[in-house]
Amino acid sequence: EVSAFGDRSLLFAHIDAYSADSRLLGEFLRALNAAGEESERRASAVRELWPSIFDRVVELVASEGGQSDDHRYGETLLTAVIPTPSYEAGYLHREYVGEPILWGDPVALSPQIEKWLPLAAGHGEHLDALLQLLASLQIEKQSEVGLPWIERMVLAAPGRIANRSYRLPEWLEQVRPNAVSPSLRNSWIRIVDALIVAGDHRVAEMAD
Repeated sequence: EVSAFGDRSLLFAHIDAYSADSRLLGEFLRALNAAGEESERRASAVRELWPSIFDRVVELVASEGGQSDDHRYGETLLTAVIPTPSYEAGYLHREYVGEPILWGDPVALSPQIEKWLPLAAGHGEHLDALLQLLASLQIEKQSEVGLPWIERMVLAAPGRIANRSYRLPEWLEQVRPNAVSPSLRNSWIRIVDALIVAGDHRVAEMAD
């Protein structure tokens, strides 16, 4: 609420205070995400703030969490910083005016996601979070925006993605009809081929 009225200092002080504890900071990020779903004012505030929040979290992960000795520091935060729909029972007091507002916008966050990708590549959990965010777009746009990102994430470590991403096979099937340009079609093929070679039987029937 304070940030919605223009004072961001408290929010970023809170982020910095939690910077050495991925569990606390991850939960704070998810709570901010959920607060943005509650009203148009909060959605507008968190939508405007998230690029700066995203940048700060990526800086923390890139610096290996400062003083943190949590071996999952980066894994936790790189998932939490992607705005995805929150679980209905995730918080005791939800202040909905109407239906939850899905405020995350992968296109608006493209500069941040480009910085995030090298850190997140090769992790199924991060990939699934990105696919959830991409689901806010029309399927044609998901193909255009998402395939280059997903290719980078998969080809960085296919063996760590194969059979470990819950959402990827279904998403590849959905975007397949829209991957019509040569660049998108080739990207789609490289993803599927890499997964098959890595032993992901779920995509075997997609191979040409």
